[in-house]
Amino acid sequence: MSTSASQVVLYAIFNTAGIRGNITFYQPPGETNVTISVHLSSLSQEPRSFAWGIYSFPVFFDSSAPCSSAELGST
Repeated sequence: MSTSASQVVLYAIFNTAGIRGNITFYQPPGETNVTISVHLSSLSQEPRSFAWGIYSFPVFFDSSAPCSSAELGST
């Protein structure tokens, strides 16, 4: 996280379950809105579809149902 004159930037890098990329959260000074930029790439050579969301807590892919509502934090 970096802050400068009330500007907030959070940058998260990930590489898990065959997907890698980054997410940037940006809030300009004096603004309440946050811009979210997502950059994803798949390590698979074959086309794949993914459903995704942003949650308060991490997803643990080693559980039996990693994307079930019982495993995810609040949205």
